Amino acid sequence: MVLAPPESSTYDKKQICEDIQVSLSHHPNILLDCSDTELIDLDSLHDLLTSAGVLPTEVAVEVMTKIAHSLSHIHSFQLTVGNNLTLESIYIDGQGEVKLFVPSSVFENAIELFEDQWPVNVSAQSQYGQMCGPLQEKLEDDIRKLADVFWQVLYGFEVDPLMELEDWASSEKVLTGVAVELLSVRSLLFRMLRAGFPEGYHDMQSVVIDLWELGVVSFPSKQNTRRATTT
Repeated sequence: MVLAPPESSTYDKKQICEDIQVSLSHHPNILLDCSDTELIDLDSLHDLLTSAGVLPTEVAVEVMTKIAHSLSHIHSFQLTVGNNLTLESIYIDGQGEVKLFVPSSVFENAIELFEDQWPVNVSAQSQYGQMCGPLQEKLEDDIRKLADVFWQVLYGFEVDPLMELEDWASSEKVLTGVAVELLSVRSLLFRMLRAGFPEGYHDMQSVVIDLWELGVVSFPSKQNTRRATTT
């Protein structure tokens, strides 16, 4: 029997990562490694919030829907973004289109972290359809990090989300005169922040579906995003 050289397994994983990068490059809201000159014409969410303040609720929901869809696509390849998911990694171009910047380190880390088990076989899924073990934990961590970004585009940098959510949930605080859409956003944020725990999300696709159910599809998406970036 002829044994493959030890490095062949790593080579195969690198080839798979390259193939995945090609596939992700076709997603309209994913931006892979690019030069600094290519980023000049893009505004990060951090820059927008610093210069113009928080986004209107419907625009924030629209932006997060596109980012959640991008992440769901990335997760379908059993990859996670982790600490690369920040306000600085989300851009809006001159046409108002949302872009999630995914650095090459995401693919390099996949090879290293899942050296013995990547790509994960579908048999590793639980009876509920989620992945088991470390990968599932990383998928849920991405949901919580997206919740942090969502919070900041809605409410700014100063308010601690967990403390505010406790305030919302307290029996002493009655939410009167609050739009149904806002209450739905708050409920969704709560479930995102509790990803992996009771009452929380376990997969990004469910987040995408619930964001769409808020009615984002009824908004003129490019006009809303464009308006938020030019005011």
